[in-house]
Amino acid sequence: FEIVRQSSCTVRPVILVRSMTDSLLTGDILTFDFGDGTTSDASEVEHYYERDSVYKVSQTGVRGPCTFKKIVEVPVFTMTIPNVITPGSPDSKNDVFTIQFGKETDGVIYTPGDFGYDVSVNIYNRWGERVYQNSQYNYDWSGDDQAPGVYYYEVKVEEHATCKSWVQIVK
Repeated sequence: FEIVRQSSCTVRPVILVRSMTDSLLTGDILTFDFGDGTTSDASEVEHYYERDSVYKVSQTGVRGPCTFKKIVEVPVFTMTIPNVITPGSPDSKNDVFTIQFGKETDGVIYTPGDFGYDVSVNIYNRWGERVYQNSQYNYDWSGDDQAPGVYYYEVKVEEHATCKSWVQIVK
């Protein structure tokens, strides 16, 4: 089976699962289990998760006495992109432009990179000049070398969305 994310920049993604099995016989049974207590016997179905987590999505096929199962771990998180960063602040919070997956848990902030997704970042000043670019972003841009003010970004998260908005640097 294949999994396709249908995501935007502001909400948790919906996943589309599609069975790629093309040799079904009469009496064969195929079911999807979404790892949150929801199942479906449709060959293609969209699913929305109520909470951020890593889910084990599986497809089970039954033909006579034989059972086949494939399991894929799927991280499903609401993405948060800051609209203010404060480089050099005494509390060391919001010092860098960090794309966040889910909520901070016990002081830990998860990023798309923690789940193997590449992130590309472009930052522009108010005149449209690119002041920062990184196709393999490492969550390290602080805007330290830029004047305080509003900047515009384009963030592309692999298998997710391309997000465009603004971030303010406060020094």
